Amino acid sequence: MSKMEIEVPEKFIFSTKLSVREIDIAKGLHVSFATILDYVFEAHILFFQHMGFTVTDIEGYSLIFANLSIIYQGEVLYGDELKIEVTVDNFKEKGCDEFFRITKDNGKKEVGLVKIFMLFFDYSTRKTVKIPPSFLESYNEKMNNLPSRTLSSLYSGKNSVWKMAHQFVLEIYNFTKKFPPDEQDNLGIKCRKLAVSLPLYINETTQKKGDPESIKYYRKTVSVIEELKYYLVISHDLELGNSEQLVKKIEEIQEELRSLFQIDR
Repeated sequence: MSKMEIEVPEKFIFSTKLSVREIDIAKGLHVSFATILDYVFEAHILFFQHMGFTVTDIEGYSLIFANLSIIYQGEVLYGDELKIEVTVDNFKEKGCDEFFRITKDNGKKEVGLVKIFMLFFDYSTRKTVKIPPSFLESYNEKMNNLPSRTLSSLYSGKNSVWKMAHQFVLEIYNFTKKFPPDEQDNLGIKCRKLAVSLPLYINETTQKKGDPESIKYYRKTVSVIEELKYYLVISHDLELGNSEQLVKKIEEIQEELRSLFQIDR
């Protein structure tokens, strides 16, 4: 059986802290599955309050959950203070994914990841409805007010070509978010996965510069670039978005790598 993964967004627009009580502990050992979900649903309610709504009134509509995925990463014990970060992403016509990242010890220890696909629902007609415009407006406002994390100080020592690739990843995510629902889980995922692998390959490539095997890593990096360029061309030709600037940027990354390794065309 393959390991389940949750592709977590880079930015979370809300967080809350919850303390683990003695009554939350199952059989005197650790927090149970049901209690973890209690924490998640409390954070869910607080998140919507932060967005300016309640879970039963978003322009008169409510929410229903279509599915839930959870990955456990560590134990939760009595006395732990949990930080639960919340955001939404992967917007469809009538719903979106809600993500919860749970940590403890001031964010140093990961506890779990949760993803819920939620739908907006009209109980008067018993039908799902399109995402209310005011919810999207609130989301965009909160995202725009977040501090910039384009280049984390954690990576300030990386070389220029790595930083170019990192910025390219962020732009690919923004570009593919605009894809229609049927391509979000197809071409969109392919573009994002390849883009994320690019700075990782570049890091390996540049660290091994001068090593006899460095050319092997260089070729792997170029292969990722060429595949990404083709996906961007397809996106453009299918009118999923104008990818011309992204193609130019990835070609600039390729040129930087050539210069770094002094490789002719």
